[in-house]
Amino acid sequence: MNFLVYAGVKLFTLLLLMLAGGLFLKALDRLIFPEVDFAHELREDNEAVAKVVAAAILAWAIALALVLG
Repeated sequence: MNFLVYAGVKLFTLLLLMLAGGLFLKALDRLIFPEVDFAHELREDNEAVAKVVAAAILAWAIALALVLG
């Protein structure tokens, strides 16, 4: 039972961190790169932007894995 509670807390924490990370990346996108609309570029199949976004998502996932252990 304790394991289920522990796993649930970890998953809930992961969800909150992912949500906060998404909001942070959205704000960072608007502040640092106001001239680039990443969502539009991804819809246009811009490979370079897709690679940058994929690298950011991968880095965030690795950071979460390290934090949550």
